[in-house]
Amino acid sequence: MSTSNTARVEAPQRREQRASDGHAEPRVPEGQPWRSPAVPQLSEAEANAARKAFWTEAINAWTAAARETRNALSMTRHELAKLDSLGRLIMQRQALIENLGRYCRERPQADVAPALLALIIFLSDNPEGCCTLSLRRMSEMFAREERRIREALRRLAEAGVVHSEERPGTTARYWPVVHKDFGDFKAMPIWFVDAHSPASAPRGRPGKPRTEPSSQFAKTPDGVDKNPSPEPSPNTTNDATEEKRVGARVSFDGLTVQLHGDLRATWLAKFDDDAERLELALIAAVPYLQPNSNRPLEAQVSAQLARSVADKRDRDKRAAARAAVPKRENGRLAAAREAIALITGEAQ
Repeated sequence: MSTSNTARVEAPQRREQRASDGHAEPRVPEGQPWRSPAVPQLSEAEANAARKAFWTEAINAWTAAARETRNALSMTRHELAKLDSLGRLIMQRQALIENLGRYCRERPQADVAPALLALIIFLSDNPEGCCTLSLRRMSEMFAREERRIREALRRLAEAGVVHSEERPGTTARYWPVVHKDFGDFKAMPIWFVDAHSPASAPRGRPGKPRTEPSSQFAKTPDGVDKNPSPEPSPNTTNDATEEKRVGARVSFDGLTVQLHGDLRATWLAKFDDDAERLELALIAAVPYLQPNSNRPLEAQVSAQLARSVADKRDRDKRAAARAAVPKRENGRLAAAREAIALITGEAQ
């Protein structure tokens, strides 16, 4: 058996050995009283051990699941969008660690350095400000030989993205290279992309800048401009603003878009009379609007709203299909749940 394959199986073997030695942690589901038959009330350490054991089983089942199962059970982008900023940050952090671990296991030849960098960054979130994970555990996390982990860490240090501190007789310390001003919470992540790759110019025909006449021949003797600027299109904006015209069904000021009259009533009905969801869809449509395009603004907005309605119907169909299929549970996770039910039943 290769070293990479050994790394895949050593962790489960050690868990089974600990269980056979009588060191299995109590497993109690979240939301239930933290009690076991032998101890009336678990201590904080025991409760954390129980929570860790339950999550370890769930993570193993999720990581080993087929891609179709993961896709069916994963959150949609709309569900992620409904979370607050802290909730999204936690979700994305956990997802990044788990997905990188799965990717490295599925792709034995992939460079492990980026995954190691992400792991070091997240595991440095502690009072010591560094990651102290051993090479052995890193190699098992990403199914790599220790020499490949050591080589990847060396390359990260040479690239100037990771600091390291060797400690004789124990594990080394690793932490990311971070500028002291990166803690400004107002800095948007997209700005780091903009610093290396400026955003593309808006699609569509750019408007011609209006300049002052450069010579006396630009105007006729009576002061009439010989080359007057064309009248603005009803669907274009001036300086990213547009006043609401009489009878206009769509207004856009560069930041917000609003529907009026029968057009709003029509789309409100398609959104099941959910005004809040319609407003959210309009907010999501703003980045895709091109006021200077030859395509009418109303057509652009309608296209974005139609896409939102179609996505909602597609999600509903998939949810109904999942609900109609009996749920299948990983064998070990099912056994863990039965043990939990037995424990909580006896405690009550």
